[in-house]
Amino acid sequence: PSDNICLITRKDILCGDIILDDALHNLHPTNFKYPIVFDRPWNRKGGNGFIRVYDWYHFYEVVQKIREGCFYSELLEDRQNKKRVS
Repeated sequence: PSDNICLITRKDILCGDIILDDALHNLHPTNFKYPIVFDRPWNRKGGNGFIRVYDWYHFYEVVQKIREGCFYSELLEDRQNKKRVS
């Protein structure tokens, strides 16, 4: 629901389950269990410790895996394995 979406500049004062951002400085440090970076040309150097999504559908897939009980470390490992294959 749209009432669960929050647009804010001071993301460091929020806490929750999932945060999606395209700026790495907004994801570290974080009070969220699942910080996710939305891939953009300006954030491709660095951000290796984050789950990276490439479009809105990919983000949806990651959220579904979280809902199914996947841990951050599992999602990150899955990302690293896909990166090695491509």
